[in-house]
Amino acid sequence: MRLLSNILFHFSLDTIKEITPKILESIAKYEHFHNIKLPQYQLLTNLATIYLYNNLKNECRDITVITLELAKNLKRYDSLALSQVRLGICRKDDELIHKGMELLRLTEETDLIQTLEEEIKNFR
Repeated sequence: MRLLSNILFHFSLDTIKEITPKILESIAKYEHFHNIKLPQYQLLTNLATIYLYNNLKNECRDITVITLELAKNLKRYDSLALSQVRLGICRKDDELIHKGMELLRLTEETDLIQTLEEEIKNFR
């Protein structure tokens, strides 16, 4: 999963669309493995990023719903906030975007705040 997560950005969009169902199937297959949730989250976040940056918000939304649940299970506030903002962008839900950004402000995640502010500006 880590290898795929790192090389994902080198695939064409058509290839990404083609392999996404297989990725989701594999993630479900290995969900009970020990210490697998973080690599799953990272892979899916990268996949959602590709979809968002190619303005495929429905696909991004579908993946981000999964990352939101993984972030909750991991109890990672930065991952949770990122997923909330991304899901808010895809759903056009300003309240969810605000909720995620507030969490990042409370935890002083300035780099992530800047990145997400750019995403909000570009994709909202």
